[in-house]
Amino acid sequence: MKAKDLLGLVCLLAVIGLSGCGSDEFAERNAYENSRSQWADLKKAKGNSYVYRVSRSSWTGWSSYTDIQVENGAVTARSFYEVTPLQHADGSFRYKKEGGFLCDTTCVYTESVNDIGTHEQGDKPLTMDELYEVYGKYLMVDRKQNTLYFETDTQGILKLCGYFPNTCADDCFRGIDIESFRWLKK
Repeated sequence: MKAKDLLGLVCLLAVIGLSGCGSDEFAERNAYENSRSQWADLKKAKGNSYVYRVSRSSWTGWSSYTDIQVENGAVTARSFYEVTPLQHADGSFRYKKEGGFLCDTTCVYTESVNDIGTHEQGDKPLTMDELYEVYGKYLMVDRKQNTLYFETDTQGILKLCGYFPNTCADDCFRGIDIESFRWLKK
């Protein structure tokens, strides 16, 4: 086989192979890689110190927030806050006059450098670099079985990354939802 024919065959096989992947898959993977690159650039420019908040919630009214503080690339604090809606004896929810559930705070804690990770509740104390590593793998799940999500904030930083199994009805999101992010002063 001539080199020209071999090159043509390789190109044809590459086109066929690429056409087997959905354009959404490439778009999400490209968005992820662009965000990770943007994160590296921002980290160099603004420093490696920041705070981010992860929110979790359920259709039942339960919700939680985990704040992670990172200074010079190391987690230095983690705070957790969890609330559960109050219910009447018949199981119905109690509501505020101005709207929304009346809630009871069911768990609150703050960990500092010497006791990071000692509580079970809350999101793991990870840096943004670690979040990109862990949750980037979530974009590789079977698209026929799951709905994938990937979003960035206005700076291009990871905001939402995960998937929802198509056969699940409630509280099935696997991934991370970063509600807020802010840089700490250099």
